[in-house]
Amino acid sequence: MADWLEHYAKDLELDAWTSANVAKAVQDPETLKWTVSIEPVDGDESKRRTFVVNHIVFAVGIGGGTPKATEYPGLVRRKL
Repeated sequence: MADWLEHYAKDLELDAWTSANVAKAVQDPETLKWTVSIEPVDGDESKRRTFVVNHIVFAVGIGGGTPKATEYPGLVRRKL
């Protein structure tokens, strides 16, 4: 499955990282934009990046099981 996802991202020329950790994510209360620090899993410091974005999507797995979500201060859960 992982190979297919990487192939999909490459073929569609998507800017997607499949092996990185979010080191820090902070939302500006005025602009509601997120400042996100990303670290590569291979430890290569030259690949460390910081982005300012409107939205964050955490892809935490595919299918089955009990959904898991990160808890953080100020989180508001809405029923779908």
